[in-house]
Amino acid sequence: MNKFECLITTGKLEIQLRDLKSLLTELSDIQKATIEGNYANAAISFGRLSELSQKYELSKEVIQNLELLSEFFTTITAPLFSGGKVDEILALTVEELDFSVRDFNHLKRAKLNTLRDILNTGSQTALEIKTKLGKKGLENVTAKLKEYGFNFPEN
Repeated sequence: MNKFECLITTGKLEIQLRDLKSLLTELSDIQKATIEGNYANAAISFGRLSELSQKYELSKEVIQNLELLSEFFTTITAPLFSGGKVDEILALTVEELDFSVRDFNHLKRAKLNTLRDILNTGSQTALEIKTKLGKKGLENVTAKLKEYGFNFPEN
């Protein structure tokens, strides 16, 4: 292996390890949301975990555990998502969610256009949004998310 091939290989490993860290982060988010009884957020993290895990050859045991989790979240979140229309609910735009003009403007400036975008914000973005929304705005956004069975992302 020459220097160039070595750099390519280390770059690939870096990407793989970053993805593995993402897998562990999603697992941690699932556990936290499940402990809190916030199954809607746990189900979203499970969806991201499932997408990430498709990049890897996983052992039979890991696949069986993912299948068990899938059954759990399918069963537990079905009533929350009115017949399991998760994608339709997550695709609701901030316009459709009928926020106040002030809250709407803050969300749009933060480039949060859908319910999925709001729920997928990183902790730093969530903190910035909470700061800009203020107490009343945060209460409004949190209430709107709770209508659909979600909590505002933690920071």
